[in-house]
Amino acid sequence: MRAGRLTATAIVVVLAGNAAGVWLLISGWRLFDASAQFVQRASPAPGRVVAYDRPLASSAGPLQPVVRFSVNRAESHEFRPHFATVWTGYDLGQSVIVLYDPDNPEDARVDDFWQLWFLPVGTGTFGASLIVVPLSALAWAFLGRRQLS
Repeated sequence: MRAGRLTATAIVVVLAGNAAGVWLLISGWRLFDASAQFVQRASPAPGRVVAYDRPLASSAGPLQPVVRFSVNRAESHEFRPHFATVWTGYDLGQSVIVLYDPDNPEDARVDDFWQLWFLPVGTGTFGASLIVVPLSALAWAFLGRRQLS
């Protein structure tokens, strides 16, 4: 009787994990689609890392780069990339390629894997693992139980 309850509990846990995995896969796809649409409509511009700043007024937390770019000689914009914690490899004053929305230049991102694709790919991969790993473990448990019988 105890083994039956463990199996029912395992199935419930697997189904809950799968539901979360499906939600994360859908979220990852939406994020991927949003990034792809942004890249399609975006225009490139030269940019430069002009400062490092803290996202909040407190002294704790990661430094966040401030990137300045010009749409034309008269119009200059600054932004802070979304993923300050993974920002590596750029020095103060270094040139970067910026992608910006021509209709809304305030919507800008560094043309970089971390800024464009990390969140969609990471979310989708984690969602897929929440589906595949529990189902594999459950299948292995059932196959192992059958072989013991």
